[in-house]
Amino acid sequence: MSVIENIGLLDTRNIKEDLAKEITKICNVGILIESNESRLLLKNCEKVNVGFVVEIPKDIQMVTCSGILKINRNYLEGLLNQIAILVNGTIIFEEDIDSNLINEKIYCLIVNGRMICPEKLNGVIQSKSKINGRICSYKDDYILFSSTIILNNQFLYGLKPHSKLAIDKAIIIEDVDMKLFEEKVSNIQILDKLVIADEVEKEFAKYIDEYYLLDKTVVPKGSKYIEHDIKLNDNTIKRYNDSILFVDGEVEIYLEDDSKLKDHIKSLICDSIVCRAKNYEAVKGILGNENIEIEIIEGKLIKNTGKMVLSGVVENVDEGVTIRNMGKLVIDENIDVDVFNKKVKSILNFGLIVAPEKVINIVRSKIEEDYGHIKISSSQKDNIEKEENILYSNTGELRL
Repeated sequence: MSVIENIGLLDTRNIKEDLAKEITKICNVGILIESNESRLLLKNCEKVNVGFVVEIPKDIQMVTCSGILKINRNYLEGLLNQIAILVNGTIIFEEDIDSNLINEKIYCLIVNGRMICPEKLNGVIQSKSKINGRICSYKDDYILFSSTIILNNQFLYGLKPHSKLAIDKAIIIEDVDMKLFEEKVSNIQILDKLVIADEVEKEFAKYIDEYYLLDKTVVPKGSKYIEHDIKLNDNTIKRYNDSILFVDGEVEIYLEDDSKLKDHIKSLICDSIVCRAKNYEAVKGILGNENIEIEIIEGKLIKNTGKMVLSGVVENVDEGVTIRNMGKLVIDENIDVDVFNKKVKSILNFGLIVAPEKVINIVRSKIEEDYGHIKISSSQKDNIEKEENILYSNTGELRL
């Protein structure tokens, strides 16, 4: 008997009968694609922990994308036959498409993430979709900007007069020539988030659709916007001088001397903060929002969002590490158990940890938050479960 496990996308539509007879179990699959024929061939196969099951005929081509996929009229008209689309990320439909073209060219749509589309296509697209995430629709005759837009004079120069804008994320914290703005913009629709300076909020509110229903952050005028995670230590903090920071992400703070933190950063607004216990009081003193989550860790933070093999990397960190695992973390078979126990202070697990038997109990003792799975390395697990033959395992996409 054979097992298929830990597969992101499993397409069984073209499976052969002899292979189907060998497979007794399919487990831990994000999306299972099957045809009427393959479902009958695998009718006796046990299916455990499967996220989505979608039936798609064998003659429909599957298009997959991780990241951002933009669909316009040229894209669809270039297709010879209907397709099924799977997106792990964001799919964006542009305004030049009509519902007839959607019906003609798209068999079905599977989205793990976000979908952005014109309001006029909302119904027809949702009728063909399985969506695990958010749906955002923008108004007819609005120009779509699907990325973060810093609304300043330079941006306005490129617009036609009286434009209607649909902006995914808008940042309005710089000085703007209001005469130029009124000439270029008639309406703004915010799809996701707005960051706006308090001194200009009243002036811009009347141009922004449904302003008081929006997810928005009001910051002091003169704030510096940073659109990614940052780390602040005794060297990098010198880049700022009495600054008001708005960070669209996470801030890690590792300071040996935090007595001058307020001299460099007057106020900090961000999604979350990671710091050591000795910096906590100083960090609290610069918070620009009392709802910011602060996570106190020991040592330095190692973040894993993909696949990471942990071997000798912890040996070179004097103060030790906290590991935040959001992907697959593999503990090397040859890791020094004593060094691992000494240097790894804690583990926050939101994914999969694979460890040799000699450290599995130590790994479990380090776990502070566990929303994932922990298992013994496959080479040792095979000795425990000899009766199972793992046919395919730990694969992002598999087509049989």
